[in-house]
Amino acid sequence: MAGHRRTRKPGTPTARQRHHDNSRALLAEKLAATGDPVQRLAHGFDYARAAAARARRRDPGADVTAALDAALHALVRAGDQLIH
Repeated sequence: MAGHRRTRKPGTPTARQRHHDNSRALLAEKLAATGDPVQRLAHGFDYARAAAARARRRDPGADVTAALDAALHALVRAGDQLIH
């Protein structure tokens, strides 16, 4: 219907909050179902990449560099520990 707007009930989360909750729950399911540490790392990487993309879509000027740099440094440190 043209011009029809659905209103949400008081106390219900917005679509953005539900999307975050749903994607977080999906990540938890994937991590619980996967025993391979490398595959778990891949799921975490996919989640972080999608979260950065959502942040940029929501706010094109968003600075996601600090969070992604911290994650990158943690991955490099983990790789260094595995090598040694």
